[in-house]
Formats: sequence, C-alpha cells, structure tokens
Amino acid sequence: MNNWIYDEFKHCGVNYSDLKEVEEYDEQHQKFRNFQKEVDTLLEDLNFSNSKELTVIDFGCGTGAFEIYASKYFKKIYAIDTSKAMLEVAKNKAFKENILNVEYIHSGFLNYKNKDSLVDLVTTKMAFHHLPDFWKQIALFNINKTLKIGGILYISDIVF
Repeated sequence: MNNWIYDEFKHCGVNYSDLKEVEEYDEQHQKFRNFQKEVDTLLEDLNFSNSKELTVIDFGCGTGAFEIYASKYFKKIYAIDTSKAMLEVAKNKAFKENILNVEYIHSGFLNYKNKDSLVDLVTTKMAFHHLPDFWKQIALFNINKTLKIGGILYISDIVF
C-alpha cells in the first residue's frame, strides 16, 4: 500500500544525487546564505534558555552547513536528507570539524520515522518547497509525530 506515496527520492529539476551538482549547490548557497546568521536568528526567534539540552531534527539538511554551526548549541541533531550525495558531503564536513552530536539519516519528510525518542525542535530551511502542496500536509502530520508535546516546528522557506 506504500506505492501511492509521493517519491521524495526522485529529484525533479536539479539532480542532487549527482556529486557535481551537490558541489555546485554548496558554492551557490554560500553566496546568498549566512548559515551562522540562520542559527543565530533561530535561537533569537525561539529564545531558548536551555538549547544545550534540546534535540533537533533538521529536514532537508543538504550539505550540512546549518549543522556545522548549530551543533555547538544543541545536544543532538538528526540531519535528514533524501540525497545520499548531500549526506556524504555533510558527513565529511562534520568529520573535519570533529562534530560528534549530529547523526545523518537518508530519509525525507514523508517516510522519516523516529529511531529514538521524540524531539524538542524540528527545523526545515529552504527544503519544504520541494514537496508538492498536497504532500506538505502529509509531511506536517509526520513531523508532528516526531515532536514532544510543546515541541516547536521552525520553517524557513520560499514561496513560489
């Protein structure tokens, strides 16, 4: 009965399973995104007093730039992406920075299942728009299943 679910792993447009595209993605995003500022803004917006005790899921982690900066502020981060190539680049960055509190998982909004306990915060930045509108609703239901009571969903994205 799972055949009816939208396949997040098939890339539309840019093929993020291609390592060359992933390297170009990283170069392009560094031109217009400030990942440290994104982390600072998230922390400021949510006004956490205890972020070092919190666990986070980041859907659409891409090449892990957000995790590099966020890892020093949170207890544990589960970095989720549908692209194995993106995850490999992210893992290599974390290894070079000796970041040990990030776990990289090949999954997506629709099929991710918590391995451990519920989390305090779910983030997604510039990734949610990749889902067709109907499937965003299903993704939100799935995300809700990952959050503790009182947990927060933080979405930063573009609208077409």
